[in-house]
Amino acid sequence: MDEGVIIKMDEVAVAELVEGAIVKIDEEAVAELNECAIVKIDEEIVTELDEGAFVDDIFTSLNWRGSYQVLSCGVLLLSTITLAIHAESVVFIGKTVTHQCQPPQSLNVSVSNVTYDVMSASGGTYFNVSFGECSIDVTNGTDTIFSQSCHANYIYTGETKSTFVTQWDLVCESESLSDATQSVYAGGQMFGSLFFAPLSDRYGRKKVFVLTGVLQLLSSVVSSFPPNFIVYMFLRFLCGAFMAVESFFVYISFYLLLLNLQFWDQVEPNFKISTIEISFV
Repeated sequence: MDEGVIIKMDEVAVAELVEGAIVKIDEEAVAELNECAIVKIDEEIVTELDEGAFVDDIFTSLNWRGSYQVLSCGVLLLSTITLAIHAESVVFIGKTVTHQCQPPQSLNVSVSNVTYDVMSASGGTYFNVSFGECSIDVTNGTDTIFSQSCHANYIYTGETKSTFVTQWDLVCESESLSDATQSVYAGGQMFGSLFFAPLSDRYGRKKVFVLTGVLQLLSSVVSSFPPNFIVYMFLRFLCGAFMAVESFFVYISFYLLLLNLQFWDQVEPNFKISTIEISFV
């Protein structure tokens, strides 16, 4: 039978083709198929391809375990260290330090309409003055006759003295401001996620990623030399906003690369994803 010859057969004699059936034809009657030829077959007898298995075969053939992919994962993993340092830096730079009230030059106390300067040599012989963490107490024997909060500076006696707590005296009544710095940082992350995400869709992810990376570097350096606490809070907010974009792109890129490395081919896909999620925690 020549190539391209069409045989017309009686419809009664045509056997019904079952989906997925294999028809054996004499090799002499089979036309030679070109490598890139497109064969049109009736949709009713086409076997559905397993799309998931087909995609997995393509990724496997691309050698996603190559040195480039492994190196990319390593570089992205190193960047997560800096992200963690920014998020947890308050543990070190905002550490509470042991302290007490600094003795004032003079402290007048009135007893029975008589005023004494308990810090002077003469007044100190009648009273005992104790300097606590947040108050100055004056006692006459066992009775406390005077108590006031620290109006002057504080004396820090802990091992760690170089924190923003000691720099701006964020202790006692101002202790909550130290914890507020982390809340401001988290608020900046929320703002950055909401503000920069639409910009990524409009101007491109690469441009936004590079821009926020440069701004993150500048704000981080400047936040090391703030003139006052208000400026420091503002810079922490900016760091959180820019860091939200950086962490989003880094984590997503690392997640996708790690997922496609497929170091464990025989493991169930759900278990692979669960293992990667646990690694982030």
